[in-house]
Order: sequence, then C-alpha cells, then structure tokens
Amino acid sequence: MTLCNNGGIITSTSPTVRSGAFTVNVKGLSGNTTYYFRGYATNSAGTGYSADDTFLTLPSTTVATSPTDVTTTGFTANWTAPSGNGTISGYNLCVQDQLNNGVPRYDCRLVSAPATSQAVTGLNPKTTYHYQVNANNGSGLSSNSNTISVTTSD
Repeated sequence: MTLCNNGGIITSTSPTVRSGAFTVNVKGLSGNTTYYFRGYATNSAGTGYSADDTFLTLPSTTVATSPTDVTTTGFTANWTAPSGNGTISGYNLCVQDQLNNGVPRYDCRLVSAPATSQAVTGLNPKTTYHYQVNANNGSGLSSNSNTISVTTSD
C-alpha cells in the first residue's frame, strides 16, 4: 500500500498477506488532512493495483484563546482554527458555570466555520465561567480544546 498527501509519499508498505483483504496501521498522520492511497498485490502473474482512494483525518485539537470584550453579562470566546487542508464545517462551543453546569444556549453551541469567535451573553455578573471548543470536519470531531476560564465583571 502506498499512502500520499499533497507533499508526496508518506509511507509505502508491503505486508505479507496470503489472500483476501489486508489492513495497514499508519501512525503519525497530520490532523484535518486528506491522504490518498491505493493497495497493490504481487504474485507470479504480476502486480495488480486497487483504485486510488482518499480519506480525511479528524481535525487537530482546536486551541481556545483568551476571551475578549468581557462585560458584566458576557464575553467573547475565541479560538484558533486547526491546521490542515480539510474543510472545517463548524465548532462546538461548550460554556459551563463555576459548578460545571452547562450554560443555556451555550452548552455545546454549534458555531459555523469560518468563525473563530462567539459572543456569549445573558450571563451573571461576577461569575466565573469556563469554555472549550472542538472542531468538526467530514470525518468527525476533534478532541476538546484546552479550558479557558473567564470571570464576568461587576
């Protein structure tokens, strides 16, 4: 099997398979990246190749960054988009209060890409909140980001 991305060949392996399907575990792939592959088999009659195919890896972990626009009743949550050549379709923004209860309207709210921030409003003054973000592409969700804490002003 040969595995490539836009940068060239990543790996080429020749597992020993007597007949039927085979599986190759490949480690160290980049997140949110499209890879191209094809399998091949060689015997006394020659070498045969499968059709070329692709897969998209899960997004890399999104990094939550410091909040901005902190007021008595809200703040703006910020994060960076994961790297890679895949398309991010959106983000899940999860805001919790100091008791780790989900905040209504922001308990894993879907934020459409390409946005990398979201205003969080309707909060209580002088209260600590926490937020995390994860990214979604055609293959699924990234791991949760780091947790950011923010205290609304008085």
